[in-house]
Amino acid sequence: MSVGATAAGRPYTHELLDDIPPVSGLKERLSIAVIEMLASSAGLDVGTWKMDYDGRDVTLSSSHNYSPHTWGPSLDLQMKCTGQERALRDDHVAWPLDARTSRLLSAPNRGSMAALCVVVVPEHPGHWLDWTDEGLLAYCQPYFLRGQDLPPVPHGQDSHVVHLPYANLLTTPVLLDLMGEAARWRSGS
Repeated sequence: MSVGATAAGRPYTHELLDDIPPVSGLKERLSIAVIEMLASSAGLDVGTWKMDYDGRDVTLSSSHNYSPHTWGPSLDLQMKCTGQERALRDDHVAWPLDARTSRLLSAPNRGSMAALCVVVVPEHPGHWLDWTDEGLLAYCQPYFLRGQDLPPVPHGQDSHVVHLPYANLLTTPVLLDLMGEAARWRSGS
């Protein structure tokens, strides 16, 4: 399970200019773009936040009536992106998450359901995209972990490593299922 290994055999699609923003900033933008693509194909709206103080980078919302639960549910996502091979394990992505964000995402009294999403990309931005005769290809894999599935932060620790299983690949059908779960979030069913 390595996006980087796939990229190793391909040439860069482009070289980076010298005065670009840090790659970490580019990864942040790409992770949100991935969610925008998935949400668009699912008929969802994406709202972004100017301050990432509440442990959410984007909020997805639906105009669907999930009767009898909720009309127009929302789902908060904390977005991360990595190209580091060391984060990739045999069956999961290992991600260090700060205690505050972990507690915010897992709080049982949240107004809306939340999830951590880590997008795995090749290390070099020149490997993130490719243009073929079939269209634009994005070499990225978004994995998620529901906030309520985050393990508790060990007492006295400022962070912990969470494990996002490869089985939790965020696809459009999975995103629609998560929105259904978000509709039932407050009803407890």
